[in-house]
Amino acid sequence: MNPVWLKRECFFGAIGAVFLLASCAPPPPLAIKKAGKIHGLEQSYKPGDIVQLPEGKVISFTKLIDLLGQKELVFIGEVHTDSDHHLIQTQILQALATKWPRLDVAMEFLPVHVQEQVDRFMWGKSSEEEFLSKINWNEIWGYPFHLYRPLFLVVKRERGKILAINAPPKIVKKVARKGLSSLRRHERGLIATEIDLSHPMHRQYLREVFDSHPQEEIKNFEYFYQAQCVWEDTMAEKIAHWLMERNGNLVVLTGNGHLLNPYGIPARVIKGKKVKSAVVVPIHIRSLGRVKPDSADFIWVTGSRFMGIHPKR
Repeated sequence: MNPVWLKRECFFGAIGAVFLLASCAPPPPLAIKKAGKIHGLEQSYKPGDIVQLPEGKVISFTKLIDLLGQKELVFIGEVHTDSDHHLIQTQILQALATKWPRLDVAMEFLPVHVQEQVDRFMWGKSSEEEFLSKINWNEIWGYPFHLYRPLFLVVKRERGKILAINAPPKIVKKVARKGLSSLRRHERGLIATEIDLSHPMHRQYLREVFDSHPQEEIKNFEYFYQAQCVWEDTMAEKIAHWLMERNGNLVVLTGNGHLLNPYGIPARVIKGKKVKSAVVVPIHIRSLGRVKPDSADFIWVTGSRFMGIHPKR
């Protein structure tokens, strides 16, 4: 598996939206494959199949929800511009709401400093227009809100909480340019207490991506690597704190690139903790062959003609 392929899954998020936007551009509208294989498995899969890994067994949506309903922590991935993936997320949230006493959802799309505005919107104290304006949606995320509106509405209807978990984009960008040591005390307080820079596979992976995407604004790989770890560790720490403070279930919505590797958010959250968790990743049929049986717990194969949507920036 070539690790650099995940750059097509918008792995860079807060940094990539400014510095590496090209990596999130949609692939050309090719003819859609009718079937594909997961690397290392013999069976072929078609769009719409839900695959339980590592065995590679196709299961029903009902079975998926039965299994997810037994978990404390469920991660669901996405390619940010793929509307099919957001529909999958919405369907899973709706179904889990029938299994769990409360539906709480953590979102990569929201940085920690907008939590108050998120709460006001969810409590009906501000309109959608006011909410998007107050948090400056086009600046902090930029992808069209209509892709995400159903997710908010499901949680709002179920009277659940939406947890903002991402590092503020300005801080991530500052680290990418000048390093962690450049942060002021109040800035440092908005990101994870511990930033793990010790994973050699993670460093190698990002080195390849960095080298394949030269950028005028980011020259120092070490700063770039620090920024990526700030990004992932901040989200992981927020999720871990929630698990320690609450006795309940949590869904985490984030880009596929944060989930499809052994050093992403799930591994950083759990770190030896006894947490019943599962990772569900929607994968387009054209990318299926780059997935391994240990990449996730479930793969949902998608296959509509990929119509990418650029962020509003």
